[in-house]
Amino acid sequence: MKADGTINTGEILRDGSDVALIGTGRMTAEALAAADTLAQEGIQAMVINMPTLKPIDADLIDKAAR
Repeated sequence: MKADGTINTGEILRDGSDVALIGTGRMTAEALAAADTLAQEGIQAMVINMPTLKPIDADLIDKAAR
């Protein structure tokens, strides 16, 4: 559950405009680490924590893809 009380919705942990990384569970920490590595190369990665895969937050994925 997010701080605002919503469930089954993803949360943008880091903004970025070059690529989007989506993690769930402990893989979210790996996505954040990957974003740090990419930042050293000048690539800005959006990192999304997706707490559930079903139902998935398709609206957030669509937003990230744009």
